[in-house]
Amino acid sequence: MTVSVSFRPIPAGGVNVYNDLLPARLSSAGPLQGLQGDRGDHQEGTEEHSFPHVVGDPELASFAVEVAGMWKHLSRQVCDDVRERPDRHTLLPLPYPFIIPGDRFRECYNWDSYWIILGLLSCDLVGTAEGLLLNLLYLVQRLGFAPNGARSYYTNRSQPPLLGCMVRAVWEAKGGDPSDPLLAAALPQLLACHRHWTTGHKVVGVTGSDGQRHGLSRYYAAWDRPRPESYREDIETARAAGLDDGSKEAAQLWRDLASAAESGWDFSSRWLAESGDLGSIRTTQILPADLNALLYKLELDISFIATTVGDRPTATLFDSHAANRKLAMQQLMCTTAASNWIPLWAGLANPGSPQSCAAVASLLASGLLREGGIMATLHNTGQHPANSGAPGAEEIAAQQAELYCRCCRLAFAASGHMHEKYDGLRPGQVGGGGEYATCVGFGWSNGVLLDLMQKHGAGMVAAEWS
Repeated sequence: MTVSVSFRPIPAGGVNVYNDLLPARLSSAGPLQGLQGDRGDHQEGTEEHSFPHVVGDPELASFAVEVAGMWKHLSRQVCDDVRERPDRHTLLPLPYPFIIPGDRFRECYNWDSYWIILGLLSCDLVGTAEGLLLNLLYLVQRLGFAPNGARSYYTNRSQPPLLGCMVRAVWEAKGGDPSDPLLAAALPQLLACHRHWTTGHKVVGVTGSDGQRHGLSRYYAAWDRPRPESYREDIETARAAGLDDGSKEAAQLWRDLASAAESGWDFSSRWLAESGDLGSIRTTQILPADLNALLYKLELDISFIATTVGDRPTATLFDSHAANRKLAMQQLMCTTAASNWIPLWAGLANPGSPQSCAAVASLLASGLLREGGIMATLHNTGQHPANSGAPGAEEIAAQQAELYCRCCRLAFAASGHMHEKYDGLRPGQVGGGGEYATCVGFGWSNGVLLDLMQKHGAGMVAAEWS
């Protein structure tokens, strides 16, 4: 099935129209200053940064300052030619400076920005974080949703919906003033994001145990051709599966590949019918618990923001949306086995409740908690088999936070770099798998590290991290 979509174009040099919607001035911290020319279609920043929070161990405090200093190497803003002649560039003409992941990723990304924003806020770079957020809101205004990244070839898909979390994080860091124009500016864009995820092919009707019909969401890219940024790889995947380039089966395969990219889990055994066989990918056939948990969180965030700005009808509507989604997920997605802990983070189960305790007990017994942190999967498929990330369940957060920081510190000492992924089985080793080599930089790894160091660094001791 081919889905035809059309997007409102981003006007050449038209970013000033955004000032009618979003605050004309950022907060007093301001975006990165002293930006100098880099290459082609963006520019690089030069401002020095620090890490203002207490870290008891001097060696770890120095490490945090080094990582905080990397923001200046990852900061960019588009050059004038992108705004004046956007047809000559794949980069979208963003109005404010932004942070890139690094290495081969030379544009800002949707869900990466959440962890980058947390890291920026931990460095008191509130204005820089707000500018990054405003860029995403700008893209929603122009496209009707937040794309995968700020490139024209990413406008056929989104990424996990964390924009509401970003809005609240920046707003709270600015002081949480109900009169802050950020909230009123963000609310229509969050409503647009919610519509994007809950209409059309992204929503599937399902029947709960009570006989009621519910709408739950899935990843479903508006694309059924090889991804432009991975064209050769997608052609090879289809041919390895024995599919002709012009066949309906190849088109479905390419949609499932693009939809997996939309999930941010590109690629993982969770999307494969046969472990290790990328040609068996079936992303669009799955209703993911984590996506729907993030939409539940978005619905709560919209309700909170609407209440804060005095829009009671919208708040009431989204309280209802959240309640209906929670009911559907409890009936159709909840088990005692730990396959995904994002619903706990999103608040679908209250801390200390039987449901949350059972999920945490299952997680502890699952084999996913290893020396290097929480693994993405137990299956070695040649994709991302044993890469670890940030912690999940609150009850074990401090331990997992320290494991993550330890992995980052050991790898940094060995290589001089922060990395995109880390090996969950071998602390301090770099993760691997997937369709490209693990990158250095690295925006979201830096953001998670700095956020965790802010929250837990006072009790960490480097000498124990041998």
